[in-house]
Amino acid sequence: MSQEPQSEEVQEEDGVAAKVVPGQQLQESGPGAAPAKKLTILGVACTLIGGILWGFSGTCSKILMDTWGIGSLWLVAVRQLFAGSALLVMGVWAHRDVLARLASSRRDMLQLVLAAFAGMMLNSAAYLNCVQITDSGTATVLQSLSIAMVLVYLCLRTRTAPSKREVVGLLLALLGVYLICTHGDLGALRISPSGLFWGFFCALGAALMSVVSRRLLVTYGSTAITGLMMLVVGTVLLFVVQPFSHMPALDAAGWGLLAFTVVFGTVAAYGLYFQGVKILGAYKAGLLGTIEPVTATVASVLLTGTSFVAPELAGFAAIILMVFLTS
Repeated sequence: MSQEPQSEEVQEEDGVAAKVVPGQQLQESGPGAAPAKKLTILGVACTLIGGILWGFSGTCSKILMDTWGIGSLWLVAVRQLFAGSALLVMGVWAHRDVLARLASSRRDMLQLVLAAFAGMMLNSAAYLNCVQITDSGTATVLQSLSIAMVLVYLCLRTRTAPSKREVVGLLLALLGVYLICTHGDLGALRISPSGLFWGFFCALGAALMSVVSRRLLVTYGSTAITGLMMLVVGTVLLFVVQPFSHMPALDAAGWGLLAFTVVFGTVAAYGLYFQGVKILGAYKAGLLGTIEPVTATVASVLLTGTSFVAPELAGFAAIILMVFLTS
């Protein structure tokens, strides 16, 4: 299954249809259109800032869990409730009829619930558990394996062999996991089994979310659908975890970190990244999005004192290269 830059497809982001050529940016037209160069610079800036904010968010979550003893499910519940509400308001503000259209389709409602539980809840909970057990850099890199999972799924579904570049990408993904887990020594496991377990399910949840929600994102717009999925997850956890009945004893720094993960690490990061997708196209934005695991790794070193050995860094590099090859 080869994704060549020459093939075009119609994509729709937040209800706006456009011809997208992988590897080329979207062009605005009309008297108010910005020059192509300035528009490209804006797209690159939005994508990079969004990825950087996502990367720092994982490290902030690690600090909240380690320093103030916040449970991963508590953090998932609060973040999904508030960030989901904000994203849903933004989505409905842009397209007032999105909820009415979605409610009129029982099939789409069921698909939304499935994507929320099988994808977003699994991904969010597994990611924070992996962050808590290991570090944000390792968890974010392992989450990137979802791209390889989606690639394998699409090849099996379409009964199409992967391209040479994609085969190399899959081999790099396996090499990266091997180096992260063993540091190059087959006889030793350098990552805790539970960390590897949650890292795998974090990637699986991200892959399921991408596959199951794809049609909904195209039909109704990414902002509203993502906000709704977050709200579904947050509402269920509101009753299961009851986060507001046992609030953690946060000081000003703790509340600041929590606010950062919600406002900047989720809402702003998401909005900026998908603005970049609109301008640059999914291909270039996906490549620039690899700044997220790099940022998470650097943030882990700077903010939590985490140290990585050479084989781990080589494993990180292999997985990031995999993202370039298979995006």
